[in-house]
Amino acid sequence: MTILVTVIGLLTTRPLLIVLQTPAEVLDAAVLYLRIICAGSVGTMLYNWISAVLRSLGNSVVPLIFLGISSLLNIVFDILFVAVIPLGVGGAAFATVLAQVISGVACLLYAWKILPMLRIRRDKLKLDTYIGKQMLVYGLPAALQMSIISISDMTLQAVVNTYGTTLVVAYGVCIKVEGLGMQVGDALGTALGTFTGQNTGAKNIERIKAGFRTTFLLNAIGYAVVSPLIFLLAPAIMRMFTDSQEAIGYGVEYMHIFAPFLIGVGTLNLFHNMLRAVGDVKITIWMGISEVITRIGFAFLFSCLWGYWGLWWVSPITWWCAAGLGGLRYLSGVWKKKIKTTIPS
Repeated sequence: MTILVTVIGLLTTRPLLIVLQTPAEVLDAAVLYLRIICAGSVGTMLYNWISAVLRSLGNSVVPLIFLGISSLLNIVFDILFVAVIPLGVGGAAFATVLAQVISGVACLLYAWKILPMLRIRRDKLKLDTYIGKQMLVYGLPAALQMSIISISDMTLQAVVNTYGTTLVVAYGVCIKVEGLGMQVGDALGTALGTFTGQNTGAKNIERIKAGFRTTFLLNAIGYAVVSPLIFLLAPAIMRMFTDSQEAIGYGVEYMHIFAPFLIGVGTLNLFHNMLRAVGDVKITIWMGISEVITRIGFAFLFSCLWGYWGLWWVSPITWWCAAGLGGLRYLSGVWKKKIKTTIPS
């Protein structure tokens, strides 16, 4: 899958960016950046693969340490390849890839040395068809769900691109801040998914429900801190990335709109991870489809009604619509019927 993603990404980068109506003045730089990122996707695969295994065994600290090291290396490499060695956009992309590869390899070496159970002997290099089927049953719907959400994100980006470079710059900064704000929900969702998966194997529904209630409360507390910080620091954050007063104004406006709604995307992550872990994967696909419909529909509708300002409301409303669907599924209790026996050894 990593090889496929790499090859397809390298071949389709320019056509895709053209379809997304990327401004001509930044097209070549965007193509270079994305091609380097695609070429280094093996680093992302390694880290995600091993860290998921470690978390499932109850070790969530080591993946965090390697992620922290990767982030620090990314900063150092950014300075080296952009400021010291002026490689521009390509240098920034190479810095990201190099940091991810180092983190992925380090995570793999750690698992290989510390956990003998993960060492694959030559005589074990054969496909267990039952387990392979189970991996596809859980993995493909998740991949499909995330892919269709990405398509809706790209559609929104395409509409934003029609408003010119200044708005694109502001939106690009805000997307980074938005992604940073999502980390609370992402982290809690990952923890909840692991916890739910373990208790699904044990067929302990009450502990699953208790885990969801706990992470839901932690999610609320986390965004009670993060959302006001983003709201208050929006002007300072924008000035860190651009000197354009127009871009700063656009960015502050968007952050002030999405910051109060971030708890919605955090809640959405909880529902996604919890429902997927119990095997209720079809509803997570429908949640993803609802995101596509609402994000694409609202992007065109709101931009027609209120111009660029309407685009700022698309993602917040989309998060809450999809989270509402997940909430209804959780309250219905249908997911309890999806809990099956653990995979036989």
